[in-house]
Amino acid sequence: MDERLVFPREFTPLASELTPVQLVQDCSLQPLCLDAEAERLVYENWSEAAWVCGQYSSSRSRADCYFNLAELIPVHVDSYEASARLCALAGGYSGECHNHLLLRYASKMWDRLDWHQQLIAQFTQLYPNAYAEQLEDAYWSIVAFRVIGMEYPLNTTPYLKWPENFNSHLRSIVALRVWEEDNPALLMSRAMNGEILRVQKARGPGAPRFNPRPIWTKQDSNMQWQRFCDIRGGYRPVHSNPEIDGIWALLTATAMAEPPQLDAWGDIHSTVGQTYWEIRWAMAVLLQQIQPSNQLLELLKQDTDIRVKQMAL
Repeated sequence: MDERLVFPREFTPLASELTPVQLVQDCSLQPLCLDAEAERLVYENWSEAAWVCGQYSSSRSRADCYFNLAELIPVHVDSYEASARLCALAGGYSGECHNHLLLRYASKMWDRLDWHQQLIAQFTQLYPNAYAEQLEDAYWSIVAFRVIGMEYPLNTTPYLKWPENFNSHLRSIVALRVWEEDNPALLMSRAMNGEILRVQKARGPGAPRFNPRPIWTKQDSNMQWQRFCDIRGGYRPVHSNPEIDGIWALLTATAMAEPPQLDAWGDIHSTVGQTYWEIRWAMAVLLQQIQPSNQLLELLKQDTDIRVKQMAL
């Protein structure tokens, strides 16, 4: 799924499954007529509206029509399937259409946990289990970025009571808000204890000095991985220990800065990093990827734990 939330092939409706409608004479030759008719129908019957889109002669025009209709349908849990079906029909634009759809849902439903959970229940009903699980992870990541990442000031208290599988996404977004501050590890701890912090909002696409991208290029299948920075930042590893997991999120965020913002890594290494080999391991993995000449990597090559040493060499 990478950065485009494409659909399982079996979810995309066949042209023969759409519902034909009676068009006025020559409407199929007039784009404005087709647009108007599709937009009129979409609120009542997405299948009829999709059939009208299918009357365009070019594949690009058909895709644009499906995409436009998917965005016209108001955000409501019960409307997700209609919009998703339309996105699935949009060919090469289906993934981008689905991205837009989930971003709209996350932004509109904001802090309504019950609505988010109802939407995720839709995923499990509509899609194969493996895809639904991946989509749930991606969606929680989007919610974290679009909701908690944009609230000011940062207040995690309402979200600390959200489901356990959201906790790691909460730590991710806190990391994405404090990575540029002095002593970000301390700020992470304070935020996760419910303290209100006046820190900048999470940086969006095209923000200066920050480039969300896949930096964990080697993903051990024996570990748990989750989306990071909505769906633009690839994946990061997840740990069951909240302290380790928070530092992993922070290391990931600081490594995405351009240039990497590694000022706090020395302190992390000499403090909590001495308690948990997993933190030193993560440093070694990321430094090999983003800054192999860093002096800290030379230190990690001499680490007493063979698991860390192997990643540093």
